[in-house]
Amino acid sequence: MLWAFLLLLLPNLALSQVLCYSCYANSTTQGQYCTIDDLCYGPACYFRHISTGQWETGCTSSAPSGTGSDIQCSLDGTDSNCYCASSVCNSIANAQTALKTMWGSDPPFNTYSLDLPENNTLKCQECGNVTINETTFNIPCGTSNICRGNYCIMVRGTSPHSYCGTTWDPLNNVEVQCTQSAANEAQKCFCSEHMCNVIMSPQNWTSTEETTTTAPLTTLPTTVAQTVPQAQTTQASQTPATQAPPPTNNNSTGNGTVCKDGQPFTPNEQAVYMGEKMKDIIVNGFGDNAAVDEFVVDANNHICNYSPKDGDSSNSNTGTK
Repeated sequence: MLWAFLLLLLPNLALSQVLCYSCYANSTTQGQYCTIDDLCYGPACYFRHISTGQWETGCTSSAPSGTGSDIQCSLDGTDSNCYCASSVCNSIANAQTALKTMWGSDPPFNTYSLDLPENNTLKCQECGNVTINETTFNIPCGTSNICRGNYCIMVRGTSPHSYCGTTWDPLNNVEVQCTQSAANEAQKCFCSEHMCNVIMSPQNWTSTEETTTTAPLTTLPTTVAQTVPQAQTTQASQTPATQAPPPTNNNSTGNGTVCKDGQPFTPNEQAVYMGEKMKDIIVNGFGDNAAVDEFVVDANNHICNYSPKDGDSSNSNTGTK
C-alpha cells in the first residue's frame, strides 16, 4: 500500500522541479555570467550575495519552507540569501530588484552592489531549446526574455538557443561568424547588433574537422514553443513593428537600402543575407516597442556596412540565395 502511495506521489515531485540559472561573480572582471546556456534543474533556485559584491546562484534542495514562485530575500548578517521556486526566477535582474528593496537606503546596505561585467549595453534574445540531463526544455522568445551583454550568441544544432556574451568571456573579433569546436557539436554564431541572435531551426551538424568559419547562416529562424514549466515569461505580440525611417541622404547600397552619411562599404554577401533575415523575423515577430525600433536601426546599419555601394556592379548580388 505504501509503494502505491509513493508511485502516485512521484509524478507530483517531478513536476516540482524548476530550471535555475547557475552562475557566479568573483569580481567585476571575472565570473560566469547567467545565461540559459548554463542552467541547472532542481527543487528551487537560490541567489546568494556577499557584502563585498561577489555572488553565486544555482539550484538548491534546502530552500526555506513556503518558498514561492517570486524571488524573496533575507539577511544573513551582512550577506543576503534569496530563494524562489519557478523556472529561471533567480535571474540577475530579479535578484537585483529584490535585493535593493530589502536593503533599502540605510547604511551599510545603501552602498551594496553586484559585481557585473562591464559594457553590458547590447540587447540580445535569450530563448530557445536547452537540454539538461538528456531532457530538452523550450524557453519562449519574447520581449520578456531579453538579456544585456557585450555581444550576442546563437547556438546552432539539435537544441538551438540564443543568449548574451560578456566581457567575462571576450572575443577578439565579434564579427558575423560561426565556430565549431569539434565534429557533430553545435555551432556558435556571434554578432554585435541589437537583437541579432535569432533562433535557428534545429538540425544536426556533420562537420569532420574543427572549424572557425564565416559560413552563411542560410537556415530560416523558427519560433520556439512556450513549454517551460512555471516560467515567468510571456509570448511576444505578433503585431508588426513600426520600422524606423532611414536617414535622408543619397548614400545607398546596391540593393537600395539608404544609409547614413559617410557609411563605409565592405561588401560581405553572407552578412547582408543574415542581417535581412534577422530584421524580417524581428519586425514581423515582435510587438511595436523601443527595443524593436532600436534593433531596426542597427539592422539597417549592419546591412549598409556589408553591402556594395549603389552603382558598384562588381558586388551587386546581395539578395537571398
